[in-house]
Amino acid sequence: MNFYRNFFNLIFCIKVSSFSPIQDYISCQEALTKTEQDGSYSIKPRLNGQTANVVCNRINSTHGIAMLSNSREIEKVLSKTYETKFHIDRITYGNFNDDDIKEFKKGMLSCSQRISYKNRGASLIWQKLLFYDGTFFSSLNDGQDGICKCFVRTVCDNNGDPQSICTMTGVNGGSEQTEEGEFSVKEDSLPLIEIHTADVGNTNEAVRYTLEKFKCTFQFMTFNLFTTKNTTCLKSDQLTALNDKNIATCISIPIENTIQLDSNTEFEFGEILTKLTFSCKSYIEIFIQKETDKKLICSIFANCKFECPATQSIHFRMFKSMEICDILLY
Repeated sequence: MNFYRNFFNLIFCIKVSSFSPIQDYISCQEALTKTEQDGSYSIKPRLNGQTANVVCNRINSTHGIAMLSNSREIEKVLSKTYETKFHIDRITYGNFNDDDIKEFKKGMLSCSQRISYKNRGASLIWQKLLFYDGTFFSSLNDGQDGICKCFVRTVCDNNGDPQSICTMTGVNGGSEQTEEGEFSVKEDSLPLIEIHTADVGNTNEAVRYTLEKFKCTFQFMTFNLFTTKNTTCLKSDQLTALNDKNIATCISIPIENTIQLDSNTEFEFGEILTKLTFSCKSYIEIFIQKETDKKLICSIFANCKFECPATQSIHFRMFKSMEICDILLY
C-alpha cells in the first residue's frame, strides 16, 4: 500500500512540476536585479509581446551583458543539395518578432554578433546575408558600411584598413576556407535574420556555418530620489531606503507627498515593491512633469508595475499613505 501511495504521489508531483509557470522578465536588468544571479532567463521586452531565451550576466557592479539565443547555434551543413536554387535559412530568436527585437535592443550600449563560416568550393556570389534593418550582402564580400568590405571584420581590424583583402575568396572547386569573427555592419543592422546559400550541388562543394548569440551590453540603472512636495517631516535622505535593493527596509510615505526620481539613463518600465497585497492604483499617481501645469500619466499595472514614455525623470504622488520598500527600474 505504501508503495502505491508513494508512486502516485511521485506522479502527482511530476505533473504539478511540469506545469509550473516560467517567470518572464522585461529585460536582463530586471532578471539580474531581482534574482542577483547570472543565468538563462525568459525575456519578454513588450507587455503584449513574445518571449525568448536570453543569457544574462553581470560584467561588474555597473554593467551587464544580454545574450539572445538563436536557431543556428548548432552547425548547419549544406552540400550536394542546392546548386542554382537558393536555400534560405531564416534565423529565429526564440519567439521574438521584429518589434520584440527592437524593444530588446532599446537602451543597449553596444551590440555585436559573430559567425563561423566555412566554404569549400562554392562561389561567394551565391552566398548572401540579410540583416534585421534590411542591410543585404549580395555576396559575402559586399560590405557597404565602411567597416570592412568582408562580411566579418577580423582581417580589417587586424590591418587597420577597411579595404583589406578578404580571407575567404570562394574559388569554385577550391579547398575549404574558414572565416570567423564579428559581422562588419553597423550595430543598428544587427542581428542577422537570413543566410542565402547556393552553388553547393556537387560533392566537392559545401558550406557550413554556426551563428553565435546576439550580444548586447547595458548599464544598470541608478537613480536619486528627493521630495518635491512635502506635507510632513519626510526628508529626502530617508528615501535612500527605497533605493537600497533591500525589501526589508521600508518607509511610510504620507498622503499628498510627491517624490521625484531622476535616473542616470532613460527607462520605460519600473516596479514599486510594497507591502500592499492588492493593486496600488488607488494609492499613487506616477507621472512625467512636462511643464508647470502639464504632465504625462504613466500606466500602473498589477503588483505595482508601471510603464511610462521613455524618460529619465518621474514623479510619485501619494493619494493615500503608503509603505514602500523599494523602487526598481528596468
